Amino acid sequence: MATMTIPEANQIVDLLHGLFSEGRPVYGKYPVSLLQGWDLFQIDSAQKLHIANSFLLLAELNDSEERFTAILEHFDPAMLIIAPAFVEDQKLDELRQLAKTLPEDSHEFRRCKRSIEPCFYDNLTLTFKDKQVADSETPSSFGDFCRSVGASDPIYWQKIYTRIGLEYTSISPRGNAPVFEDG
Repeated sequence: MATMTIPEANQIVDLLHGLFSEGRPVYGKYPVSLLQGWDLFQIDSAQKLHIANSFLLLAELNDSEERFTAILEHFDPAMLIIAPAFVEDQKLDELRQLAKTLPEDSHEFRRCKRSIEPCFYDNLTLTFKDKQVADSETPSSFGDFCRSVGASDPIYWQKIYTRIGLEYTSISPRGNAPVFEDG
């Protein structure tokens, strides 16, 4: 079991936001190296820590529920978008090379493009192929958990880390205080 700090989580969320808002995909895909070593499950944990912190940051506002719901709606489709968007750098390079000899609208080029795409879902059985992906809690469900714990729970962060499956250590946030960007 590993752990993650809120600043690390924010760094991952910011990285993804930047890639999707400013990045230029190649044939609709990004090289996995742009994730700077973070994997799908670390990204999922980062998003959940970001959601949990956002819940605390918004707790005292009059429109906290509406704002928190908007955050959850933003994150809900994230893993379904992120997972298939990143492919091995080498495979993307091979596709670039193939594009030099084949038209991009050719059957062979499209077949090769489909072959490099990560596939987490089995269309025949209508289930996720990876048990860890299948067992991953949706952001909305996790948001409901944050609400059920409540911003006033004195061991809020301990419960959050336990729910996500992260080790709760001395570098983890304490109590129920939000973590601000400036420390």
